[in-house]
Amino acid sequence: MELQVKSALEKDPAMDYMLLQGVRFAFRIHQVCNLIYSLEVVYIYIYIYIYIYIYIYIYIYILKQLFLESLFS
Repeated sequence: MELQVKSALEKDPAMDYMLLQGVRFAFRIHQVCNLIYSLEVVYIYIYIYIYIYIYIYIYIYILKQLFLESLFS
């Protein structure tokens, strides 16, 4: 994934902070998953991963809708 260069006027500190928090969260999940060896726990991890993925997808969708509403209102 490439990061796009933004001009100073286009930067949004709130979005940058949310991106940073998402990266930190993903890194923490990655660290925890490196410690998992049991097959049963792997199934639980997959369930949690899918749940988190769906939750984040819905959260991003809602944020996009709110952002678009704020642009056109």
